Formats: sequence, structure tokens, C-alpha cells
Amino acid sequence: MKDTIRAGMTQAFVNEDIFKAFAGQVGLSAIGFGLQFKSWILFGVLFLAPIFVFMFATKHKILRIISLVFAGVYTVGWAVGGYLIGSLFSLSASIVLAIIGLLCGAGCNRGAIVYFKDIE
Repeated sequence: MKDTIRAGMTQAFVNEDIFKAFAGQVGLSAIGFGLQFKSWILFGVLFLAPIFVFMFATKHKILRIISLVFAGVYTVGWAVGGYLIGSLFSLSASIVLAIIGLLCGAGCNRGAIVYFKDIE
């Protein structure tokens, strides 16, 4: 019993830390697109929409599907970021960093989905 409670508490802390990474990726992408297109409205939509979708994904089936699409897009974004950083060095570095970015993004976004399910 004691180990189960400890494991649950540890997982809750891990999910909270992962949520910070999720919030960072949402914030950075919203800032980047907002600056690129010089639009405060685009910034606001890209900042708030993923958070609301993830928050209410457990209550509505369509929001669950949209949250998985958001998670997939952000995961691919991590892979593209890794590839672009690796392209400064070599093709093999690009491939390795893209794979690492893909795995990190998948973990981050999966953790965010679990975090929002936990706080419900």
C-alpha cells in the first residue's frame, strides 16, 4: 500500500514537470507564429486553444481526437527542431537529433495528456 502511494506521488510530480515542458512548447510555438505573422490574435489562439483542448479532452470525444492531433503536430515539431539543429553539423547529426527530438516530444505530449487526465 505504502509503495503504491509513493509511486503515485512520484508520477504526479513527474507529470507536473512534464506539463511545464508542454506549456513551454505551446508558449514558444505561439510566440514564434505570432511574431512570424505579426498577429496578436494568432498568438492568443495558438496559446489558449491547445490548453483548453487538452483540459476538456476527457469530457468530449472530438476534443480527445483534436488533442491527439495537437500532440502529434507538436511531436513532429520537436523532431523538425532536432533535425534543424543537427543540420548545422552533419546529416547523421540531423537524423540522430531528429529521432531524439521525436522521442522527447512524444514523451512530453503523452505526459501532458496524462497530467490533464489526472487533474480532472
